[in-house]
Amino acid sequence: MPLIATSPPAAWPVDHPVALGADEPAASPLVAGVDAGDQALSVVVADGLGVLWHPVPLLVLWSLAGVTAVVVYLWGSPRPWPFLVLGAFLGPLVAPMLADRRALMRTRSRPVELSAGTAGPGPLDVVVGAGARTDARLLAQVATDLLGPLLGRVAIVRIVDCAISSGEWNETLDEAAIDTEVAATLVEGCDPAAVLVPGADLRDIAAIALAERYDLVITDEDLGRRASDIGLAVLVIPDGSGHDPTPGAAG
Repeated sequence: MPLIATSPPAAWPVDHPVALGADEPAASPLVAGVDAGDQALSVVVADGLGVLWHPVPLLVLWSLAGVTAVVVYLWGSPRPWPFLVLGAFLGPLVAPMLADRRALMRTRSRPVELSAGTAGPGPLDVVVGAGARTDARLLAQVATDLLGPLLGRVAIVRIVDCAISSGEWNETLDEAAIDTEVAATLVEGCDPAAVLVPGADLRDIAAIALAERYDLVITDEDLGRRASDIGLAVLVIPDGSGHDPTPGAAG
């Protein structure tokens, strides 16, 4: 059988030759746009990191973190200003100090009952409220002189400052305990309770008076300025009332 010679088809695929050194084909506009966006994002991120690592923003963030920690830990605590300054300088490193301070304030926020006392025969229950700088003996003597046989339950309640250092706290607690117990001996006709209450004003004393259903609070002029806020009858003894804080003294 004779062989039939055939020629290759005209549309036979032939690879296009690539010249050596020729440029690569240009990317599509979509790919070019994505590449440009990535480069722009990289520049923005690099600039942002550069700003964050600049000393001034770092110091601001450091101080802000410390101040925020102080506000969170010591919200409502007395005298937070020294810790705000520490927070601004120490930044987040102030957190352990704040935790210890909050635990200490919680411990000191509880009233300290020195004696329970016994009630007298009278119908009137009285709280003698003394501030941190008030002579509780004077107020106790006034209560005896003015009310005498009317006294039923009597509580000598003295405010102590809970925001002081540990050494000052122990010393103040001892002095306040002695003063309060001595004042209790000046009340005739009953054996007063003696209580130390951490706080700053008459509202801290009134909280105990209201909780224990006392009828009257006797206090000094300094604490009596806030007497209208407590919702309880208050007898304010003006400074220089002339009473002598000794047993049996008349005023």
